[in-house]
Amino acid sequence: MSMISKKVIASNYAEAIFSLLGDVKQEFKACSVLIRENNDFFKNPVINIEDKVKCLDEKLSAAFRVIIKKGHLDLLESIYDFLRKLVDKSKGAVYFKIESAFNDEDRIVELLEKKFGNIVYTFRVNKELLSGYRLKFEDKLIEFSIAKDLDNLGKINF
Repeated sequence: MSMISKKVIASNYAEAIFSLLGDVKQEFKACSVLIRENNDFFKNPVINIEDKVKCLDEKLSAAFRVIIKKGHLDLLESIYDFLRKLVDKSKGAVYFKIESAFNDEDRIVELLEKKFGNIVYTFRVNKELLSGYRLKFEDKLIEFSIAKDLDNLGKINF
């Protein structure tokens, strides 16, 4: 199965579960941890699916049973990630990927929170930027860096 189709399947499960949310988010987190800690058991094709279900039974809802019976147990963490994003977005969160030439995370996050309110972000230092930063959110890319300016300068015909 291709990576794209796995993402689509995980996203579809997350959307279906989101519509039934309740305590499902906590169930996913608990099962995700259990599966991660017992990865060899759950990925072993020799072990019967029913034995895997029994192991998780006390934490399972009907949604989990469907996921396991359809053979998509390996997508559980991806489903949880999509589900978490749906919940965050329903609360008005904006997702950002932040890259900066320097470790100025606090300053950038403070500015973004003032502008957007509730944000969820990942941050990394990227020395290739030379100076400045790069923000990715929704379908937008905003970059203010010397590296980009130098690249643009190289494209000018004199």
